[in-house]
Amino acid sequence: MKVTLIKKTLNCIIIFYVIFSNFYNHWLHHIFYSSSYHDLVDQMYMLVSSPRIILLSILSLLTTYQIFFDKNKGINENYKSILYAISLSLIYFLSLPLDVYSFHFLRFLIVVGIIKYLNELFLFFIRTVNNDLIKSILTFPYIVIILFFIGEVITMNINLRTFNGQAYVTRNWQEKYIKLNELGFRYSHFKNDSSKKNLIFLGDSFVKGEGIEDEEDRFSDIVGFELKDKYNTYNLGSSGANTKNELNNLLNFKFQADVLVFVYYGNDIEYLSLNQQNPSFTTKNSPSVIVNTMTKYSYLINFLGIFRDMYSFTDDYVNALKSKFHNKSLWFKHKEDLNEIITYCNNHDTKLYVLIMPFIQCIKDSKFYTDKLLNFFVNQNIECVDIGELLINEKTSDIVVNRFDSHLNEKGNLIIAKKLLKLIEE
Repeated sequence: MKVTLIKKTLNCIIIFYVIFSNFYNHWLHHIFYSSSYHDLVDQMYMLVSSPRIILLSILSLLTTYQIFFDKNKGINENYKSILYAISLSLIYFLSLPLDVYSFHFLRFLIVVGIIKYLNELFLFFIRTVNNDLIKSILTFPYIVIILFFIGEVITMNINLRTFNGQAYVTRNWQEKYIKLNELGFRYSHFKNDSSKKNLIFLGDSFVKGEGIEDEEDRFSDIVGFELKDKYNTYNLGSSGANTKNELNNLLNFKFQADVLVFVYYGNDIEYLSLNQQNPSFTTKNSPSVIVNTMTKYSYLINFLGIFRDMYSFTDDYVNALKSKFHNKSLWFKHKEDLNEIITYCNNHDTKLYVLIMPFIQCIKDSKFYTDKLLNFFVNQNIECVDIGELLINEKTSDIVVNRFDSHLNEKGNLIIAKKLLKLIEE
């Protein structure tokens, strides 16, 4: 009686777990808590216009039921094992490129089911085959496949910060450590004390703190903590933001800046095009179609791709950026957008500090834009900090997140914070 009760309880927990993983991970978390959908109408439209997601949800739930609860003996068990192993594999790999978080927990159950049915098939063949050579031949692919799926289970749960969002382990890391507030910025919530001045940090992923697990270790937060008696501190860092995006973030923010720290990075000019096709991050070694497909549909292969630097930007990309900075018309247009930030500061009597961030992995090779930006701002009597000069004597591996990610780690953020504190306090 007790065994039956325990079994039923476990079954109920599994059912709840499956339903929760589907509906929380996608419907609630992705749609209803996402800043991409602004009202209930948008959210409901997204909900009913995703047939692939709905189909995968239903199919996954039904298949999970078949794995753990179906006691129908009308079908030959061996045929059922083949059918389930194939269908589970299809569900797992079809859902992968959709959204790395959707069905994340459910995938674990599906992989367990795949291993279970592959094991049953293997044992069936081993029992029915008498030839030792054939048994040996069957054993090798069985071990390889089982190890592959074990690798899938392991890598789907790795949280590793890497330089590129194509790596699934990066998205796992972001899901665990980066939480956005109601305005879409990485901050629990924005408080405002009217008796204090407003200190705003504006920029891209370096300001957001990509690679930093605790947001209190970002240079903005270190400065804000030290100056908390005088300033309300706001971090408006947004990954991938260019100058135009950053300007919009500043203009649309509900509080005006008394002090603005603007952080410039080399790809901030990327939104301006030399021609119809805008260069983007590409792979160093263009993989074959087969490798590219495997990288897209497998956590394990995707993870191994990190070690081949498959996701790093190329020399062609850097050369394309150089062309933009050297193009007079594009540079003129870019200066107009930068001047709008300066105009905002002039109109609101805002003290402006500009931090010029180099390519951390090649500081000396960043001079083509850092010198240009420094000259532009200094000529307008704006206080600038060349972060490259600040970090040039530091060992790169000591100031970046890891070998896969050239964002600044806690030490790099602390160095910048100390410099900023000195400037602001003076």
